[in-house]
Amino acid sequence: MCPNRGMVAGFAIEYRLSQAFATAVWLSGREDSRVGHTNAVAIDHYDERYDYKIWAVTTDRAVVVTAGSAPPRTFEHKLDIELFDGFIDETAARQMLIVEIVTEYAERMKNANLLILEFSSVLSTFRPDERDEPQYRSPSVASSLPVVCSGWLSTDEQHLRRTVQPRTGMTPWIITEPANGPELGAMSPDFGKLVQLEAVTPCSTT
Repeated sequence: MCPNRGMVAGFAIEYRLSQAFATAVWLSGREDSRVGHTNAVAIDHYDERYDYKIWAVTTDRAVVVTAGSAPPRTFEHKLDIELFDGFIDETAARQMLIVEIVTEYAERMKNANLLILEFSSVLSTFRPDERDEPQYRSPSVASSLPVVCSGWLSTDEQHLRRTVQPRTGMTPWIITEPANGPELGAMSPDFGKLVQLEAVTPCSTT
């Protein structure tokens, strides 16, 4: 077994159809409060270095396995896309909490000028492409994941902005609960507990 190691540097979205000729892997990474794609590769199933190349592109990342995939045994910690429904629910709950707290604060302080947030909605679910080939299914999931992750980051950014009084720098300010933190959380607390990184060095899955 290989240990889980700290924060997630990015995701690797994998799709491997046993009848197809290749495994498609899309890589995503974070920049400030946004998540986007950084690279994409297709690895031939007949490549003599297939296992090594799969490890090389997924190492130190959280691997997301798309529906219908037959993942290589080299994945020790994989995330099914259904788990992201909980991530989306946590984001929506955090947004609702922020709006409620800010609204109550504005009413209590009789501050009609305080901006009440209107969050844009994140995707309600992942929508994989119906075409059962890596070049179609993997990109469709890969296009959804950054939106969902960015939705959480932008929500947490709005949370942090309301924990510090902009004029005085004093904290806490409007939002005191849940516990304040100085930096954006990469992902929601409950979803974060499910995420583990693939090994930095090749290791056995047995």
